[in-house]
Amino acid sequence: VAIAQPIGAASAGGILSLLEEQENSLRIAALERLNEVVDQFWHEIADYLTDIESLYEDASFPGRELAALVASKVFYHLEEYGDALRLALGAGSLFDLSHKT
Repeated sequence: VAIAQPIGAASAGGILSLLEEQENSLRIAALERLNEVVDQFWHEIADYLTDIESLYEDASFPGRELAALVASKVFYHLEEYGDALRLALGAGSLFDLSHKT
């Protein structure tokens, strides 16, 4: 599922609303897009950290590592480095130190 977001968007609200969907493919698509814009909209995404962490903690959710990666980046921006590190490690191979955001 591709989610188009106009370049220079003013909000991540539309993307964030997809986290509430029951369809895993929609939630994963939302996490993929959030991962792309987290440095710009971390302050908005922070309001959904509980939801994103719940996805990571759900062993049956196929996008667990992606949820951990997005949450880790938000915690980093919040200067909560312990949580950022814990979740970065939970992101497994998605956590790539060579990737610049």
